Amino acid sequence: MTDAPARPDPILRTPRKHYVLRLNFTDTDHGQPRRRFAGADAITVPDRETSAYQNTVCRAWPLALCVLLAACAGPRMEPPSHFGSPTPLTCVPYARAVSGIQLDGNAWEWWDEAAGLYPRSSTPLPGAVLVFAPRGTMTDGHLAVVTQIENRREIMVTQSNWLPHRIEHDQPILDVSPGNNWTEVRVWYEPAHAMGRTLYPAYGFILPR
Repeated sequence: MTDAPARPDPILRTPRKHYVLRLNFTDTDHGQPRRRFAGADAITVPDRETSAYQNTVCRAWPLALCVLLAACAGPRMEPPSHFGSPTPLTCVPYARAVSGIQLDGNAWEWWDEAAGLYPRSSTPLPGAVLVFAPRGTMTDGHLAVVTQIENRREIMVTQSNWLPHRIEHDQPILDVSPGNNWTEVRVWYEPAHAMGRTLYPAYGFILPR
């Protein structure tokens, strides 16, 4: 009597199929296309009838999910302390020192205090001080010194304490007022590397003599 032939292993007999995971995502970085993830190596798994296929799929899906989440993630916010230089000065003494405009009081009070002492204007000039009105928790207003005119709607400024206890240079500010008179502005927020969405009221510019 001859021995019966050994029963073949169903996993080994099952033909293998090739599955290729191809992911190609693009995102935007301030309006510019940016490639976040492109392609993946081919993976070979057994036919779906085998238990080995199920184990492979169970292991592959978490990896694919991580790739998808990473591709969809937005820009990372960085701590404000990573930017500018440290300072104990608030915006008022800093603006006074940089511009040479000798006024006192809270930031928002500079606008009325400048009457009869310094020219005031709705048009920016280098060295002028942009006076922010109070808004929400910014109860004292804010001062920023103009360093450069980019166009009729955009300036660059240096300022202190917009980021807490930091001095920043060459920060963009946009005029979004309907009349282009700088009574409503948006301010660049460096930790996000983007223009802030908040609309801030402003009085205008105090010009140095």
